Amino acid sequence: MTTISLSLGLFCGLLVGVLLLSFLVPFNVAIRIKRKEQDEQFSVEIETLKGLVDYRYQVPAIWRAEGWGATWRVEEVLREDGVGKDQELKTVTVEKVNWGKLIRGLRLGKKIGHEYARLIRYLARRTWCRNLTWQSAVGTEDAAATGLLYGFLWALKGSAYALMTQHARIKGRPPRITLSADFLQPRLDTDFACIFVTRLGYIMTAGSVFFWRLLLKGVLTGERASHPRLNEDGHGEHQGNGGR
Repeated sequence: MTTISLSLGLFCGLLVGVLLLSFLVPFNVAIRIKRKEQDEQFSVEIETLKGLVDYRYQVPAIWRAEGWGATWRVEEVLREDGVGKDQELKTVTVEKVNWGKLIRGLRLGKKIGHEYARLIRYLARRTWCRNLTWQSAVGTEDAAATGLLYGFLWALKGSAYALMTQHARIKGRPPRITLSADFLQPRLDTDFACIFVTRLGYIMTAGSVFFWRLLLKGVLTGERASHPRLNEDGHGEHQGNGGR
């Protein structure tokens, strides 16, 4: 009995020690969004445990006009330890969009949106941003329209930056945010890069709480939470029955 108690105590102590150490381990998420002319690229790199976990998700996309519509050719590259693990080439058009699946996804997003917002706020207060760069160029063939679009995008960038600094701390080199106007040709180019840093323990805590809240609300099991109807009183009688 003493041996079992000692083993259980050592296991619990080891578990608590690992959880406490996880709050000291940095969790880095590098995001890169780039668009130039007809080429687009979106990439996310996750790194923690001193490079022991190094995962990269990269999606370069190229718009090509085919027939009466534009086709989005997506090359999906999953990388681990700098080596390409999987590649897949897709052709996405408006006709091939599964609208039923999209609507179901939106309904599910509406259900978990409140809990997801809680998760984002919790992590944002414990996250800081490093090496933020956001360079853009905009232009049309009309000078007045270019000026209006230039002012609108500057306001949009300022609002986005203010929102980011309100929830996350800025560290490292000063942010580099630029916007240039091109009065000679129509263009809308942007290059956004940033590294978000938090602690592995915060990720584990937020994920666990998020999972259990969704489970208790029946979102993961497909059940609906029972709520009293608005037109019922405390005795289960409808207001329209006239007290019968």
